[in-house]
Amino acid sequence: EEAPEVVRRLKGMGFKVGIISGDSEENVRRVAEALGVDMHFSGVLPEEKVGIISRMREKGGVVFVGDGINDAKALTEADIGVAMGSAMDISALAGDAVLLKNDLRGIPFFMELLRKSHAKVVQNLFWAFVYNTTLIPVAALGKVSPEMGAFAMSVSSLSVVLNSLHLKRIFARLEF
Repeated sequence: EEAPEVVRRLKGMGFKVGIISGDSEENVRRVAEALGVDMHFSGVLPEEKVGIISRMREKGGVVFVGDGINDAKALTEADIGVAMGSAMDISALAGDAVLLKNDLRGIPFFMELLRKSHAKVVQNLFWAFVYNTTLIPVAALGKVSPEMGAFAMSVSSLSVVLNSLHLKRIFARLEF
């Protein structure tokens, strides 16, 4: 019942959304139209899911969400495999992440958390690069004392940790 909201949110985040199912064309088409997804595949065997995902990966990153033993191979083929809480053990092991609640609203939450985490990693790498390309050569030339160099390194490390801790506040504001 939460699927229409989830599809709308994911599309609003810039994702293309699709359905890959072993179900009949008529059933899959009906659901796809009701949800407004971008693409759908029906009558697909587990091995065929892997091929579809592989072809999609050539066009960009793929996140695959599955909940059954038939999804295990597809979960490993995707760039990010997400197993739902009701997933069979093998699917949960095959995925990169497991949503513990059996609620599709966890998917946009998870994707937003990934985006925010990635942004923090990029920020931290940028500031570490700035530090290493400016302060280390200055210290190597003897322009600062070893104590000041150690202090600057400590401040650099502290800034990375504090910037990463900001994710905790971002995480609290995300809706799920």
